[in-house]
Amino acid sequence: MKIYLICDESGCKGFSDKLTDTNQDIGVFAGYSIPEDKIEDFKLNINSIASKYANEDGKTHITDLSEQNQMLLRNELFNFVLSLKGFYFFYEAIHHNGFCKHHKDNELFLKEHKHENPRFKTSENHSKYRLHTTLFQSLFTKNIAFLLDLNIKEFDIHVITDKIDVPIIKEFDRSIQDFLNLESKTEYTGYDTIDKQVKRGSIEVKVEGIPDYRENLKNYCINIATEENENLVLLADVLANSILYCLNKNKENQFLNSRASLEEHPLYKCLYAPDIDGGWINDIMYRTT
Repeated sequence: MKIYLICDESGCKGFSDKLTDTNQDIGVFAGYSIPEDKIEDFKLNINSIASKYANEDGKTHITDLSEQNQMLLRNELFNFVLSLKGFYFFYEAIHHNGFCKHHKDNELFLKEHKHENPRFKTSENHSKYRLHTTLFQSLFTKNIAFLLDLNIKEFDIHVITDKIDVPIIKEFDRSIQDFLNLESKTEYTGYDTIDKQVKRGSIEVKVEGIPDYRENLKNYCINIATEENENLVLLADVLANSILYCLNKNKENQFLNSRASLEEHPLYKCLYAPDIDGGWINDIMYRTT
């Protein structure tokens, strides 16, 4: 079964080495799934709503609208999806400063446990991690969980998102592969201080005891929205911004992905976010306190 994952982001999305203003430190990636046999009718309805608020070029950009028209557009979109049977959305949210803190703590741990006089000297440069990519990976995995909960065992996922640079699309693709691959091999290069020459080695990791989702996900692709389907992403954009608005009401909340965090959202009853004992893994890893 072909499934379209329509998604967009809001808020923070930068690298793990730069803290941000604590009043604006949440990043959100939101999306929804539509099966291939329903996408055309869904698109017609979304286009019909969006066309009422289009500019002279026939484009609908919510940020170009007055506050009143923004509210009207948002309400029309939300009322439409509330009228549907089986519409669900999902999201991933992370405190950017918690994201930075997690990776900084990892660097400090490695530094503290480093051998004082190692035989092999390797690069001291640490990788920078992009919050945008981490948010996307988590959203994509929630989509897989959602489909499996619907008892859909085999599927192709076609991602449609707003304009992003090609290098970021490549990062998104690698993040999916990292999730799917239960075996990985990382190669390293270092200078042997005894033999006085460069040596190469590798570390192989194999994960056992968890499902292999490659048996479910038969294919996937990541596409930038075209003129034909840009209003589908408009709905995802409105979702992402409205979720960020709700989350920013309680900046001390460390469990951004819990159902309770969106109790005030107009589409709360359409939220796919199963409660997990102890909280979602990213809420635990990237907490700010």
